Amino acid sequence: MRHLMFSALLYAVLFTLTACAPKTGVTPLPKNASLAVAAFQQPTHSWELLDGNLPEEHVVLPEKVLGGMDAELDAQLAKRTGRSYVGPGVVRQCQEILLSKQSRSRPSAFAFWQEVGECVPTDFLLVPQVFQWQERSGNDWSVNIPAMVVFDLYLIDIKNKTVTRAHYEEQQHSLSENVLNAGTFFKRGGKWITAEQMSSEGLIYCLEELGL
Repeated sequence: MRHLMFSALLYAVLFTLTACAPKTGVTPLPKNASLAVAAFQQPTHSWELLDGNLPEEHVVLPEKVLGGMDAELDAQLAKRTGRSYVGPGVVRQCQEILLSKQSRSRPSAFAFWQEVGECVPTDFLLVPQVFQWQERSGNDWSVNIPAMVVFDLYLIDIKNKTVTRAHYEEQQHSLSENVLNAGTFFKRGGKWITAEQMSSEGLIYCLEELGL
């Protein structure tokens, strides 16, 4: 028992040191570059995927989940960068215009979003996609079903026609189930968090990965 507690504390210390270390290899978005942000979407067809695969079990997410993630992404961008950007409303108009012209055939997801970015127009387009969302069943200290989220943020460089992906996937586990995740366990105060709280942590991680 003492050995387990010592191991958990050691991993917590290592996690803290790692979290405090500066990230390398991330190029911040140029301050003079324009940015547009699409609304969170849940892909239902393969052609909508910028990367990866559709989940084996598809459960349609409520609009309040997507809207909540949009609001959290907006708050995080404002907090982290303070930059102004073209919001989902304008981006959605371009999506609808292009979709109406492509009723008989669908381009690749990348080609579609490239055209959306040119329509806005913008230098960079952030496309968020959520694949899975499982609400916590229980409370802070005891759960029947833990929270789980899986989503991607894609930053498309419209001029250079390149895309950078940031992926976040987590299902919360108890300390006994995964001692290697002790740092995160103690950072959360040993509590079982909600899917909303988990997605907020995930958005921070992904924005850091993208240099935003």
